[in-house]
Amino acid sequence: MTFFIQLLLLTGRTSSVPAVTPWYQGLDCEKRQERCLGTNLWCDERWSSEGYESVQKCVEDRKPPMQWLFPRGDCPFPIEACLGTDEVCGRESDLPKRLSCFEQRYKAPWSEPKSEGCLTDIRSLDERCRGTQAWCESTDSSWRYESVKDNCLAGLAFGEACLGTDEFCTIMSEGSKNETFKCLATRSRPWFFHPHPLVCAAERSSKDERCIGTLAHCESEQLRQTYDSVDDCVKARRGAEYSLLLPWHYKTEGCNSDREDCVGTDMICSRLELRQKSACVEAREVPPFLVWLSETCPDRPGIPGRRLMAKDSEYCLGTAKWCASQFRISYDTEKSCRHHRSIKHFLPESKTPSRWILAKRPLSQWHECPENPELCMGTEEFCGQLIDPDRILSCLEARELSPFFDMDSPRCHAVDGSNDWEACRGTQAWCRDPDNLSRLYNGSEHICLKLRNRSQGGGPYPWQYGGSSGCEAEDRDEHCVGTERMCSRARNATDCLAERKEPLFLLSDPTDCFGAKNQLEPCVGTDAWCLGELLRDSNITTEECFSRRGFRRKGMREEMMTRFKYPVKELILKYGGNLAMNAAYWDLLVKQSDNATAMTAVVRELEGYMDGLWTILTTFVVPDVMNRVERLMIVGQKEEADRK
Repeated sequence: MTFFIQLLLLTGRTSSVPAVTPWYQGLDCEKRQERCLGTNLWCDERWSSEGYESVQKCVEDRKPPMQWLFPRGDCPFPIEACLGTDEVCGRESDLPKRLSCFEQRYKAPWSEPKSEGCLTDIRSLDERCRGTQAWCESTDSSWRYESVKDNCLAGLAFGEACLGTDEFCTIMSEGSKNETFKCLATRSRPWFFHPHPLVCAAERSSKDERCIGTLAHCESEQLRQTYDSVDDCVKARRGAEYSLLLPWHYKTEGCNSDREDCVGTDMICSRLELRQKSACVEAREVPPFLVWLSETCPDRPGIPGRRLMAKDSEYCLGTAKWCASQFRISYDTEKSCRHHRSIKHFLPESKTPSRWILAKRPLSQWHECPENPELCMGTEEFCGQLIDPDRILSCLEARELSPFFDMDSPRCHAVDGSNDWEACRGTQAWCRDPDNLSRLYNGSEHICLKLRNRSQGGGPYPWQYGGSSGCEAEDRDEHCVGTERMCSRARNATDCLAERKEPLFLLSDPTDCFGAKNQLEPCVGTDAWCLGELLRDSNITTEECFSRRGFRRKGMREEMMTRFKYPVKELILKYGGNLAMNAAYWDLLVKQSDNATAMTAVVRELEGYMDGLWTILTTFVVPDVMNRVERLMIVGQKEEADRK
């Protein structure tokens, strides 16, 4: 009788309760079934479609889960209360029944090593002694869960292994962040993961934090509901305060070991399968992009300062050439090999642009300054080693603008250079060279010129009126269409015009109207050009056109109005008054007309007078004044030019 009473007290049951519907904790996510999701999530999503009145009714229809029990050392009975849930359920030989046994219990609390209750006499068989992580990874326990530690861990929560702890705690807390954090606090802190570690499983790569990395995981939409910020999410991980990336190693010349620091990281990673190969590369620090014959390239034996051209050394070949010949070791393409190298050291440390350096030595002497190759090869060739247009442009734009050179500029022979250099050929020819454009400027003459400072070397450039000899109708060059039309089509017309010398105010010249010039300013004159010809195909206004030539048309108009206003007014009053009186006397006294008829006659006489006066002003007076103004302007321009 005593034995029976003790057994009842340990089991906590005096009668059996028939199960209505089994309770499921949730194991995996391969199917959206209750056994996969767990009863809590299943009822939350499907209670209506399954015919229940509410979520609570769905839950109540299941057999309540039993308590998860740990072993007791002072218990002599072969029952769960003594042996523990792991041992009792593990005795079931049929795997589905064994897993079902685990599912019928509440999740076990997560245990850190040497947790409270640890039975020292059976330490190896007590999860509280070893800790949950080690327990589930051990062969003593994992065989019970289909020999997969994740299944063991999954049995400890309602679908938590499927969703992940972050998402699981968020869902179960129903929007309360306090409850979410309480849930997270009962788990061991996860580790900080960099993208694609070697443990990444292909079937989880789209979601698993171990595959996408902690930063991407914390930036996901789902995690924004769990943490107040990405930073809080990252800080919740162990190891987030320091880098877990492994160092990157290049091949070391003369090293015969098979270690990574001898054969190089790329060679070590190349020995793995394709998926793991990428993960191996990503688990290391990003290496720098190396220039040709870097300072770490060893000297030739017995010839200090002369670099050893090792065919398989990235140090000596430079990253561009090494990736071209060796990319298949660890990369899909030559470009992906280059892009796995950092160009940080190609850019200035501060936000202030660094100086644009001109080439100082020919190609045959570049090896003589490996500590700073840009000083030898110049900025263009230095950045050009990056190969890819976007990276080259980033490198070039981090420098101050290069000087703009005329052909045979003083810099051409300043150093022992080549006649093929820009300082000798001139910037215009340099930026039109197809080889230079395709290699350095993504084929764009505009980008090449944009990176030149016209205030240094050349400019200000002469104003082009257009119509130069040899121009065809379809030519759009400045010397063909003229500066004004060309700049009106530029992205920044103001800057374009500011880089040119100011144009002169020209009178029409019929002798300069041959060929393509018959509709240009030297032929028609500035007045006709600004009033009509230019406005046909540009966005420059008449006022802008005149003011650029030193003529304030609006001010001139106002000045003429001021000067002509009172003389013309006096003229109208003097002669107009006489005309009005004569017309009135004639109609009233001679023709004996009435007042209305006389008034009509007066108005008619005055209108005729005003029309005639306007004709005289516009036909003779104004043109004469404008001709005098134009001649004075031209004389003034010549005198100013002589003074300069």
